[in-house]
Amino acid sequence: MRHNCPYSISKITVAIVVSFLICSYSFAQSKITYSEIGTLSLDSGTTWLQGIFNNAISNDVQIVGLGEVSHGGYEPIALKAKMIQYLVQERGYRNILFEFSDMESIRLVRRYLFDNHLKELAIADSLAGKVAGIKNAERVLAQLFRWLKQYNLDHPSDMVKVTGMDFSYDAGYRNFFLYNYIIPFDPINAQRLLYHWGNGEIPDTFRMASINAWFIDNKSKLEKLLNIDELKELQFYLQTQIHSIDYAKMKAEIEDLNVMKYRDSILANNVTKLSDDQKTIIWAHNAHISTTEGLMGSCLKELYKSRYFILLTDFSSEADVFVNENVKPDAKIIQQHFVAGRTTIANNLLKNYGIPGGIFLNQNFPSRMLFDAVNVIDANGKHMLLVEDQLFDALVIFKNINLFPKAANGR
Repeated sequence: MRHNCPYSISKITVAIVVSFLICSYSFAQSKITYSEIGTLSLDSGTTWLQGIFNNAISNDVQIVGLGEVSHGGYEPIALKAKMIQYLVQERGYRNILFEFSDMESIRLVRRYLFDNHLKELAIADSLAGKVAGIKNAERVLAQLFRWLKQYNLDHPSDMVKVTGMDFSYDAGYRNFFLYNYIIPFDPINAQRLLYHWGNGEIPDTFRMASINAWFIDNKSKLEKLLNIDELKELQFYLQTQIHSIDYAKMKAEIEDLNVMKYRDSILANNVTKLSDDQKTIIWAHNAHISTTEGLMGSCLKELYKSRYFILLTDFSSEADVFVNENVKPDAKIIQQHFVAGRTTIANNLLKNYGIPGGIFLNQNFPSRMLFDAVNVIDANGKHMLLVEDQLFDALVIFKNINLFPKAANGR
């Protein structure tokens, strides 16, 4: 099922826990209630999250989107890992979709988590390094993968599944498919393809079109040799490769709104396919998770309505994060400093009402606010603001975002 969502760049710019503090402040002559952020360690419990989200996230919610203001800041990523712990332990969510490539990274994590003969938790550390590419994200994901592995070992009949929902940029997949499927099953056609592919001028789009055509013609044969999950995975990878090549071609020609629209429409489509009827968690950037017009979250909100719950993260003062030095594929990772946008909800709460951070539910904000934007920092260090009606269901604000955890974060 494909979802076509229009895009507008103008839109981008239970019970109370013991010792848990609920605070109220005057907000433009209205009351706003928020909750303090508890410990983000996965070695501790989730009682403080239960006190907030047991009621906020109803049992009817199928998809929970967890957004990060930046891919390279520690606190938002750690908060998302903590939310996964809560949603898995307390709310029955067993399916997690990451804004990473499945074929290049998350597939290995899934196989590790599902293999109960592998009990060594340290394997999670090396897998996190392959997935993340950034030291602070690697640290959080290593802890998360360790926790998920232990959970699956303890619950072998009710395991958590992880999948990468993003594009793949592995050009080697064409040869992988050729040598693992076409050559063993159809050597005559394989020889013909090898002959044509020997011409270096044959574009990737042509090669993938040939592979996809072969798959369609031989699907009935493969169905007899592969189980349902293997066949679904193979088909998903084929479609991902086709979309990835199309996306790369579009980006090379022009970086415009249609390119962003295309990627997010595919991400939304992947979510619907990979979630099916399961309770699913999405790990992605704020921009994809939010209801910003034309992006993934707006497509999901249109489809799932109240069954899609949106949690975004933000900062009210300053953020030190890792970003790419430039847009090149082999760009170096550098650290960069950002100041919260003056028209953001987070900065307004800090400057005008002395509230540095916390967890805020959308329903507790006044219906009309002078400031209604949320910060976003993309992978290349571009700082933008999201502005949209009903942008989120919950907003988690940190005063400062750091590269690595601090003993006192000043939240």
